[in-house]
Amino acid sequence: MIFNASMGMAPYWFLGEVVDNNDPTNAGRVRVRVFGIHPSDPFVADGDKEALDYVEDQDLPWAICVNGTYGKMNMVPDEGDWVFGFFVDGKEAQHPFLLGTLPGTNLDDAGAPPVEGSKRVGSTSNQNRLTNADVNEILSGPQGDQARRNAEEFLGREMSDDEWNNLVAATVAESLPNSPEEQAYAMGVILNRVRSPKYPNSVMGVLHQSNQFQAVTGAAGSGPSNNFINPSQTQIASTISGVNQYLPSAPTTWLNFTSNITSAYGVGTDIGFRDLVANSPGSRVVGGTVFGTVN
Repeated sequence: MIFNASMGMAPYWFLGEVVDNNDPTNAGRVRVRVFGIHPSDPFVADGDKEALDYVEDQDLPWAICVNGTYGKMNMVPDEGDWVFGFFVDGKEAQHPFLLGTLPGTNLDDAGAPPVEGSKRVGSTSNQNRLTNADVNEILSGPQGDQARRNAEEFLGREMSDDEWNNLVAATVAESLPNSPEEQAYAMGVILNRVRSPKYPNSVMGVLHQSNQFQAVTGAAGSGPSNNFINPSQTQIASTISGVNQYLPSAPTTWLNFTSNITSAYGVGTDIGFRDLVANSPGSRVVGGTVFGTVN
C-alpha cells in the first residue's frame, strides 16, 4: 500500500535530479536522486557510503509522473533533468510522484549539461559530432562492434565514427524508454531515410531536418534532449542489444515512426499523423510505437 489515510501522513515535497528513465515496464517512470535525501557523491572527505546513507541509482524507487502525457517518448524527463514532486508516504520517502521539470536548472554557464563525475563523455571540438557520445568509449567490446557492423550492413556502406555516434545517440533519444525491438526499428527508419532519394544521404543530414527528430533538433525553443547529447552507458547498452537482435531483419521500407499511445498527443501535436502511419501499407505496431511509411 502506498498511502494509509488513517495515519494522517502529509506529502513530503522535494527537488531532485533524474538519474534513470529506462523504465523496464515502459510506463514512463523515472528514478530520481532527491536533494537532501540521496547524497550524490559517496566519496567525500571523512565520509563513506554508510556515513552518508548512500543509495545506488538502481536502488532508488521509481517515481510516477503524474502528468498523463508522459506516455510519449520525448515527454519522459531526461536523465540529468531537475524535477519537483512529493513523496506520498511523507518522510518515509519510498513512493515519489513527479509534477514537473525545472528547465535550465541542470545547465552550466555555457548552457550545456554538466557531465563531471559521470560515465558520460565530455564535449568535443569536432564540429561534425553533434552529440557528446563516443559509443566505443562509453560501451566498448564485441557487442558494440557487432552492432556497428549490423548497422553498416543494413545501410549498405561503412559509417564514420561521427555518423555512428550520432546514429546511436539519436536512437536512444528518440526511442527510450521503449523496448530494444522498438529502438532497433527506429534506427532502421533513420538508416532507411539515409538510403532514400527523398532524404539527405548522410546520417547528420537526416537527423537535422526540421520538424523530424525533435529529441535531436529540439522543440518549441528547447535544445536537444540530454539523452542525445549525453546518453548513458545503460541507455546505449539497451539500444546496442536491440540492434544486434532485431535490426538485421528490420523492414527496409519504413520511413516513419510515431507513438501509438493516444495520451501522448497533447495540445499542438497531430494525432492524425499516427493514423496516417498506421494505415500505410506494410505498417506495424510494435509495443507503443507504430512504424510505416507516409507518402
